[in-house]
Amino acid sequence: MKLFTSVDRTITVDDEIGFQLHVKVELTPEEKLLIQRYHAERWMLLARDSLIYTPYAANTDITIHALVRGTTFTVGTISEILAYEQRVKEAFADLEDVVDLIRKFGKPASNEDAGA
Repeated sequence: MKLFTSVDRTITVDDEIGFQLHVKVELTPEEKLLIQRYHAERWMLLARDSLIYTPYAANTDITIHALVRGTTFTVGTISEILAYEQRVKEAFADLEDVVDLIRKFGKPASNEDAGA
């Protein structure tokens, strides 16, 4: 699994400078299959009311589907880009945890899993 991000500068209709953060996650065939098997595409990784660490409006829902298909966030300042980037990284870390957990479904418990 890989996370790809890029930032573009934009000019609004009012000649204001803005920014777009493009994000996309590339899954391996095994990871795609696991997500499809458990119908996890619409699972929420970060919800709108999640605590964020900045005063900016990087407060948006992020689902597995949104990361895998690719999403673009349009904002007005560099600080907002940084806030969105932080949330995307958090969502990506959660996605890695979800896939790791799904991999364990159906596998017999080992001594390592039991803490022995």
